[in-house]
Amino acid sequence: KSFPAMILVSPEGRSLVIQISIQNESFKETVWSTLENVISSPKREEILQHIVKAYCVVLLIHGKEATENKRAEEAITGAIENITKLMSQMPKQVKAPPHLILIPPELFSKEKILLWSLGVNETEMSKPRVAVLYGRGRKIGALLKGASITESDVFNTLSVIGLPSNEVKGSACECGLDK
Repeated sequence: KSFPAMILVSPEGRSLVIQISIQNESFKETVWSTLENVISSPKREEILQHIVKAYCVVLLIHGKEATENKRAEEAITGAIENITKLMSQMPKQVKAPPHLILIPPELFSKEKILLWSLGVNETEMSKPRVAVLYGRGRKIGALLKGASITESDVFNTLSVIGLPSNEVKGSACECGLDK
């Protein structure tokens, strides 16, 4: 609708227009600060802090209902406790158990790029969502939404990460869990 603008395009073909609003900065400074916001955010920095050391990072994106968010968080916590008990028996050892990161609605504007990259439309967030990231920031499995966020479904997703690569169909890479 206006220029200059940036457009992010996902591998699936989804796009997101990033407006560049020039105010009291030079064009170069404005483009640079806009790019910094595309590249980094508080929760993405938190992901980077934990993803290399932890088994994985579990993102819980809150919905509108506090009781649903609490139920989802309890399911995730239970799944993390269960997978932590099994980590010592897995073929690839990691230093820390899965790390839970919460993204409440008040952070949606700061995390717009992260949410978009996960396929989450922040304006349609009535139910909580869960994404699991591992290794070098890859997402495993589909986003879990609302009632499908159960301890067993989260545990099943987490357990796939710990399987030897030859047991996971289509995975021949040994870099699934970075040390």
